[in-house]
Amino acid sequence: MVHSTRKKERSTYVGILFAAKTRYTGYLRYLSWLNIECTENANRLASLVDQTGPR
Repeated sequence: MVHSTRKKERSTYVGILFAAKTRYTGYLRYLSWLNIECTENANRLASLVDQTGPR
């Protein structure tokens, strides 16, 4: 009886870990996307400043 509850707790723990892992990878993916977006915007801004800046 005790053994089955232990197993159930363990599976719940694994499920929580898995959910946390997927959320974490999604967060990392979002961060990398944000980083790429910011880099592209910064490059665009820099090229605009180069075009319109003092010669």
